[in-house]
Amino acid sequence: MKTAVSVPENFLKRIALVLGACSVASSALAVQLQWYRVEATKQQIAYAKDKASYDLLDPQSAQFRNIYAVSSGNGHDYVCGQINAKNSYGAYTGFKAFYVDSIGNVQLDTPDNQLGDIVPSICNKPRKGQ
Repeated sequence: MKTAVSVPENFLKRIALVLGACSVASSALAVQLQWYRVEATKQQIAYAKDKASYDLLDPQSAQFRNIYAVSSGNGHDYVCGQINAKNSYGAYTGFKAFYVDSIGNVQLDTPDNQLGDIVPSICNKPRKGQ
C-alpha cells in the first residue's frame, strides 16, 4: 500500500534556493591558489628525473633540460621540464615537456596524450612578480 505524502507547493523552490545559497557561500570561501614558477631544489630535480625516466625503454639514455618547479606555497609542487630518450630503435625521439607532482605522478606532453593540454596548463606559469 503506497502512502501519498503532501508536499508544500513551493517546497522544491525553497530547496533550490537553499542549495544555490550554499553553493555561492562555498565558492566565496574557496581559496584561489596562485601558482608561480620557481627554481627547483636539487632534491626536486633528482626526484623528477628518477620518476620521469622510470618507465622509459632506456632510462639511462634520458636527457633533461629546462627543469623548474611550479608552486603555490601549499606544499604540493610540480616539477616541469623537458625530457628526451631513446626509442626501441636506439634513436632519440626529441625533447617533450613533462611534469612530476609531489606524490610521483608523471605526465608527458605527447601527441597521444589523453589528457590534452594538461602539461602546458600546469607548467606555463609566470615567475612570481611578473
